[in-house]
Amino acid sequence: MNIFVSFLKKNQFFLFFISILLLSTFLLNGCKNDQKTHIPKSLNELGNSKVAVVLGTIQDIYMTEQYPDCEMIRLNSLPECLAAVEKGIADYTVLDSIAILGAGIEKRGMQVDFCLNDYTSIASAFRFEDDNLCQQYNEFLAEIHQNGTVNEMKERWLSDNALNTSMPPIDRSTSGTPILVGTINFNFPFSFIKDGQLAGYEMEMMYRFGTYIGRPVEISAYEFSSILMALNSGKIDIVTCFLCQTEERAKTVLFSDPYYQCQSICVGRSANSNAYSDNNFWDETKEVFKNDLLVEKRWKLLLDGLWETVFISFFSIIIGTILGCLICALRMSRRKLWRGITIGYTKIMHGMPILVFLMIMFYIVFAPTQVTATWVAIIAFAMNFGAFVSEMFLSGIQSVDHGQVEAGRALGFSKRSTFVNFVLPQALHRIFPVYKGEAISLIKNTSIVGYIAIQDITNASDIIRSRTFDAFFPLIIITIIYFILAWILGAVLDYINKKTTHA
Repeated sequence: MNIFVSFLKKNQFFLFFISILLLSTFLLNGCKNDQKTHIPKSLNELGNSKVAVVLGTIQDIYMTEQYPDCEMIRLNSLPECLAAVEKGIADYTVLDSIAILGAGIEKRGMQVDFCLNDYTSIASAFRFEDDNLCQQYNEFLAEIHQNGTVNEMKERWLSDNALNTSMPPIDRSTSGTPILVGTINFNFPFSFIKDGQLAGYEMEMMYRFGTYIGRPVEISAYEFSSILMALNSGKIDIVTCFLCQTEERAKTVLFSDPYYQCQSICVGRSANSNAYSDNNFWDETKEVFKNDLLVEKRWKLLLDGLWETVFISFFSIIIGTILGCLICALRMSRRKLWRGITIGYTKIMHGMPILVFLMIMFYIVFAPTQVTATWVAIIAFAMNFGAFVSEMFLSGIQSVDHGQVEAGRALGFSKRSTFVNFVLPQALHRIFPVYKGEAISLIKNTSIVGYIAIQDITNASDIIRSRTFDAFFPLIIITIIYFILAWILGAVLDYINKKTTHA
């Protein structure tokens, strides 16, 4: 028994990794769903059903306005909507008919129940002050319709060939002021990542437009919910992300002529569906591993995202710690002005969600500047982390008995020497567990940087899921990665604490 207990203590990381792996294989295998499903013939038969939609899309708007009795489940991507139906979380999902290319809904026990008759126009968006650019874009659309280029693009991307299609050679301009384009990189087949590069119907259109007006094109990927904010703040010049024209949106942005007509469909579970095949479990697992990591070298997306996460986390912790020390020193100042400013600062940071603060910094504070999104994220996380660090340091210093200070002064030490040699070591030892937990939380909080067009680990998993429509394995992978990062950081901080304590 003692040997077994000793093994458990020495191999906690290994055992946790194995348990996560077993859990992931269980989730991948799932459970069989032989439930009989009522298949509606029209939306009128949906009744009080649960309907999954992508947040902010025309399907979300349409279903909310026309069918208030339905319970809307708003998710961030198409793979999540399909997974919700597959797992029984939602009864149906409403989406664009082209969006299910490559989703393999039949294999997943789902089927298209019916189509909506109404078509909705899809167009690009501009700022009102960029009406000249919008006019050039409309002239470009008219030309490619006239010369047949659009038909070639539709055959390439909006057909069953889309899965095996690559971007055609386009003579792109390299001089002049770049056109800054905003998109979402998980909207197959309109904009997605293939072989590490942006591809798709909308991406080809943007590159051709840049060639048409003789300007280079720079494309950044945003979250759908924040992309119009990026346009109006001046971060981008054009939005092209399968954006539907609505009266409400037309009040804030200038729409181009339509370049696609969207037709929505309702997808639900098949009657007597079995959401999971009866193939060998390990064969399915190997296939999922291959599709999510090896095909098109998708593991490189995770590697690039890992580097971005580590870079942001490292500099945020270092800068935030220095900032926290400075704030703590000002909090201990005899001047009421400095104390008041720092107290107000920490209260604001404690009360504001980090996502809200990050978006304010990117879309408002740094909008007129050329500071990159990565450094905006570092500054935002450092400022937030610094506020918490200052509170830790202040509490730790105040927890040291004042008798320690008096003893140091009695021994002939100066006020500064007494603080450095007596107070600070004890304070650091006491605040270390809290500091360690806050630093690990910072790493996990970086998962929100996709809202300001940064491709971190979480965003990389979204890209993979948009191609494979596998809602689980990529999430399990990044869960393991985040755990390893947190474990490494904790081990490093424990080592530093041990050395400084013994010193």
